[in-house]
Amino acid sequence: TKKLLGVKGYYTNLPENIADDKASLDDDIYQISKFALIANIDSNNENPIFEMHDIIAQKILEINGDKKDKEVLEKLIDNLLLATPNTIAEFHVFRSGKTIFENFKVISKYTEKYKVNLLKAMSLNLYLLTQYNNYSDYNGAEELVLWFNQHDNAKNFKSFLMNNDERARYADFLQSIARYYRNRHADFAKSVQYCIKSKDIYENVEGYEEQRADLFYQLALNELKVGNITNAEKYVLKLKGSPVTFINNVEAILFYLKGEYNLALDRLNTLIKIR
Repeated sequence: TKKLLGVKGYYTNLPENIADDKASLDDDIYQISKFALIANIDSNNENPIFEMHDIIAQKILEINGDKKDKEVLEKLIDNLLLATPNTIAEFHVFRSGKTIFENFKVISKYTEKYKVNLLKAMSLNLYLLTQYNNYSDYNGAEELVLWFNQHDNAKNFKSFLMNNDERARYADFLQSIARYYRNRHADFAKSVQYCIKSKDIYENVEGYEEQRADLFYQLALNELKVGNITNAEKYVLKLKGSPVTFINNVEAILFYLKGEYNLALDRLNTLIKIR
């Protein structure tokens, strides 16, 4: 069953994010619901949820034809990416919205079937991989890691041909894979390998300061995991003054390893207050 979020929520508002004509969205939903093409399964006034049965969705796809389906799918992905917040905090709210993750998976499935532009598929899969890592769903994450590595090893991702946003997402995908190898396999060497490649890509990216800071956080954390305090300190310095709060996390570990327990405790207390 394909689920669509209602039109009142903010970051959880999938139809409003992907529709070209937002002004008519309420009426569009009302008109198609009259013919039982969709059903309201959650009448929450602020965020109603509608669903369309598989057989109806499949028939619509068949009527459109593959060429039209691909055009619509690519436009849908473009609109969705434009609506997706760039800041880490706002993106967390967005991706945690009810049925958002499910819809991302449905859309991603169709990118393979209709051979959607690879960079658009990469951007969509990045959000899925981020969520799989957050959920510790490493089987789901592994599929996307294999998908990415297959294309990357074949040199299908050409960063010099990407625009700034595409390069940022490419670098972020590498970061997400680094997180996967660290958290699932405790393979810190491979995690650092992906982080360094991501760092190289970020050299040609403008903006995305929070994502860049997250990269230094990961590099510092990997070095701390293997007890390499000197290298970790270099990356912690790069986090100074960054707009992120997880510097307290790595500094707590760093001070603990250096035997400065009072400072480590102070950083942990600061982290608890923030959270």
